[in-house]
Amino acid sequence: MSMTADQIVDRRRMRRKLSFWRVTGFLAGLSVPLPLLDRSQGDALRAVSRAQAARGQRVIEIERAAGEVRGLWAEATWLAAAARQLRHDAVAPAATLVRGAEAAYAGGEMDILELLDAHRGAVDAEVQALELELNARRARIELDRVTGGGL
Repeated sequence: MSMTADQIVDRRRMRRKLSFWRVTGFLAGLSVPLPLLDRSQGDALRAVSRAQAARGQRVIEIERAAGEVRGLWAEATWLAAAARQLRHDAVAPAATLVRGAEAAYAGGEMDILELLDAHRGAVDAEVQALELELNARRARIELDRVTGGGL
């Protein structure tokens, strides 16, 4: 079987065409994610992050509440002590001064303006002591409100 020159050329062209398609052929691909190895790791990390943020917020709120309680307790304690001190240092001596001024006025040694001045000083000291006691009680009420009455 002998081949003619035309058949040989046709056969070579055919081989070239086939080899061309083998080398430069078209390749298409399709990717479908399969959650075989995912195990919801992204959701788990987001949940852990939210939990850490919630714990941090809880710590902040606890510290804020504790600071508020400490502040109210210190305020109530200081105001009550200041009221006691004022009663001891100013109200009691002012009452003694008023008694002395009344005796001096009755004896004619003092005029009415000096007697009124003694009474005004005693009333002013009493009002200051009452204001301190009122503020101490308000602070204590606020402390009881914040703590639920536990302190």
